[in-house]
Amino acid sequence: QIHPFDQKAAEAYLCANEQGKYLEYHDMQFENQQALDTASLKSYASKLGLNTAQFNSCLDDNKYKSEVSKELALATSFGVQGTPFFVIVNTKTGDATTISGAYPWSQFESAIQSIK
Repeated sequence: QIHPFDQKAAEAYLCANEQGKYLEYHDMQFENQQALDTASLKSYASKLGLNTAQFNSCLDDNKYKSEVSKELALATSFGVQGTPFFVIVNTKTGDATTISGAYPWSQFESAIQSIK
């Protein structure tokens, strides 16, 4: 767990996605990272003009809890400890490498070269 509200915040993205507002909701959360409690998550949905009854029900019913937990477990199995995190795969050989963190393009070039 990176943030005390990370699970519910991730679920909220998926609830917003049901109404076609994933990116808009992402931007709203990103701009308000200090306020990701459930009441704030619901208020962002309202500000974006989402159907709040549908959104609130989705969030309150934990509709996407297992999906988010499953995705977290998968990411953890790959060694993800935060964002950004990149997996670079050579599709011909199946070799892969990862980059964790924000790095310049030269770091990516080196990683690509390492799996050629």
